[in-house]
Amino acid sequence: MNSKPLSYDSLKCVILHMEGNKRIELSRRCPSIRMTEKIVPLQLEELGFLKNGFELNRTKYEIGIHQQYHVGETPNTIRRHNESGGYSTDLDSFGLEDGRFRNVLTPGDIFIKEDPWEENNEPLEERIQELEGNVFEDGALFFPRDYAQRNKLIFLRHLHENAPVPFENVFCLKRSILMGSEKVEFYKYNMNYHQAVKNLAMLLFGGRLEPVNARKMIIQQSNVIRLPQSLKIKNILEIDIYFEPRAICEALSEVFQEPNLLLKRMQLSDPRVEDLTTPIIRNAEYINIFLESAPFHNREEEIIDVLTNVANLEAHFEMNTNELTLQDLLTLVRHWKETEKPIGSLLFMMFRTKQLCMERFMDVAKQFDGAHLIEE
Repeated sequence: MNSKPLSYDSLKCVILHMEGNKRIELSRRCPSIRMTEKIVPLQLEELGFLKNGFELNRTKYEIGIHQQYHVGETPNTIRRHNESGGYSTDLDSFGLEDGRFRNVLTPGDIFIKEDPWEENNEPLEERIQELEGNVFEDGALFFPRDYAQRNKLIFLRHLHENAPVPFENVFCLKRSILMGSEKVEFYKYNMNYHQAVKNLAMLLFGGRLEPVNARKMIIQQSNVIRLPQSLKIKNILEIDIYFEPRAICEALSEVFQEPNLLLKRMQLSDPRVEDLTTPIIRNAEYINIFLESAPFHNREEEIIDVLTNVANLEAHFEMNTNELTLQDLLTLVRHWKETEKPIGSLLFMMFRTKQLCMERFMDVAKQFDGAHLIEE
């Protein structure tokens, strides 16, 4: 069968309408179209900045540092820590973390806040004894940080013996699709961790002449987002932010193509009052706020302080603690009256039962002349 190559314009049209991850993978495998792929605007439904990589349309690209054993069997906790993603901080030859380069910035990087690091200068024997008293048995380990603590004890013992270690530190690049396949590639650990993440960013976004189109952004990184120089993102309708909302919005403003971003939806976890004054957050049409109970026990702001400072026309409020008290609801309603909240404003909140919700709001209605409940 005769085959005729696509014309340049036809190739650009085909690339434009390809799913983002497929076109990036095709560009990796076919160097002849690589330049054309960079010219055509990248269209994404979702773009995520993760703690250890990036997410494009529910496909994650994550980098971790693993230990590959070449002598003996891999200890259970090291194997499980590798499976959970490995380390996102540089390691020395014994496997111990070295965070000196966490905050190093390269051109294009977005700095949000410093990731602190302190060198541990305690005597080696004391560090080992302290860990021996704190680590759990294998059966009681549930989280990656538990595995990391047990592994630290293993690495410190290697350092104490000052003998060749039975493993090699390697980079692991994992490409995983939500509810789908997973692909893993290993590379020599021959650069700093932040450089490896930067190289991944360059692979995905580097050299693009047009802004990346992303309908939704998900931001889980709260220290440094590694990006190529001059990268711009446009047509954003939704943003989910897990940490440091104000700092992230201010830092990312330089990569937004639109200077005055008007979002359809914003989702925040544990915002403070000052976060809600940020223009990008304040001007969103709809805001979803999830409040953990623990942080409010450790700061002066109360939940009601956050709620009364929500200026968005429509808001959805969730928290994993008890419902708002009657006094909280009265404070909120009075605040809406005093500030002349626009007609049509909506605030959704969750209660354990419908009966409790009705009782609580009936008590509120009794405090205001002419107020009545509309049950749906």
